[in-house]
Amino acid sequence: LTEASGGNPVLLSYFSAIRERIQQTANGRRWDPAGELKPGIAYIGFVIASTGRLQSAGILSDRSTASSALCHVALQIVRAASPFLPFPPSFSESSKAVIIPIEFAVGGP
Repeated sequence: LTEASGGNPVLLSYFSAIRERIQQTANGRRWDPAGELKPGIAYIGFVIASTGRLQSAGILSDRSTASSALCHVALQIVRAASPFLPFPPSFSESSKAVIIPIEFAVGGP
């Protein structure tokens, strides 16, 4: 997110809010990874329009866990978290590409 913000504190705050929304979506319900209960990290690349609409999203398979089930769930989480807030007025681009890791852990309380 720091890279996506280009060092701009307003954009860093915006992308942090997006990360928080994705985290809340992930924690908001049980996501069933088709019975596969292995830990792993899935990297999701997505493009956000200035309106906050998700334009596209995909799995970065070269950086992600080998578990296609976990990658699929990570993609579902990002899609479910959208739409996001519109870009701040000071950000003039029409869209922005973002890459986030979504980590899956097994166990816990």
